[in-house]
Amino acid sequence: MSNTETTVRYHIWRIPTFIILLAATIALGFISIIEFPGIVVSSELEININNYIQNIYTVLLATTVGSLIGWEREIRNRPAGLRTYSLVCIGAAIVMMTSFEIFKTYSLFNNYDPTRLGAQVISGIGFLGAGTIIRDRFSVKGLTTAASLWTVACIGLMIGARLYVLSIIVTFIVYYVLHNLHSIDEIKADKASYNIKIIISNLADQYEEILQLLQVYSNKMVEVNSLSNRIVDDNVETELDIKLTINENEDEYNLNDLIIELYTVKDVKSVKIER
Repeated sequence: MSNTETTVRYHIWRIPTFIILLAATIALGFISIIEFPGIVVSSELEININNYIQNIYTVLLATTVGSLIGWEREIRNRPAGLRTYSLVCIGAAIVMMTSFEIFKTYSLFNNYDPTRLGAQVISGIGFLGAGTIIRDRFSVKGLTTAASLWTVACIGLMIGARLYVLSIIVTFIVYYVLHNLHSIDEIKADKASYNIKIIISNLADQYEEILQLLQVYSNKMVEVNSLSNRIVDDNVETELDIKLTINENEDEYNLNDLIIELYTVKDVKSVKIER
């Protein structure tokens, strides 16, 4: 992939649709500051233009915020992407807006808590987040996606409550955490990931020995991608696919030595390493 393609892919502000959305949000934000007179329809009905503008701006801001964070997840091929995050943030903002509108309308008639609907969003979004968590044999994936979905819903509630400045600040903090904080480990040393495919005829007895051997050569937890069985000449063989992360600049992590040691493990038929 060329540098140009990488730049286009990794920056949402290169997308025309997002530019239009961002421009509309900023423009309506300035317009919402202006006080417009209400439109009197009848003696009992007056349309509050300022309230409508404020609500539309709230929805646009929620869409922009959700899109920004969702794009970061989209480019990393996570289970939930741009549209999911946008909809979650919009939905949370709408719930909070509706809650406040109900409160303004019926607060004189009953004791209504305007935060009640928002509380249901915070607990209910857990079901959506749980759907992104995947148990893949020996590893769990999707925890960051689930946490960021929950956070985006909370940001949506902030926007719905018209805490605009604070919600924008939080959005950039969340984006920074998702986009940059993951790379802190890479500062410590240059790392490389390899896929190791091992075919063995008796995995049950040798599994722990193989993992312990790989752990010696890895600076992170050894991640098992897949494990599958097949029958060859009436014998059961197991193909073990493992992801191994090593420090490239340290001579002690020698892949050739690793291959030799893997072949010394009993019942190992073949070893293949791909980057």
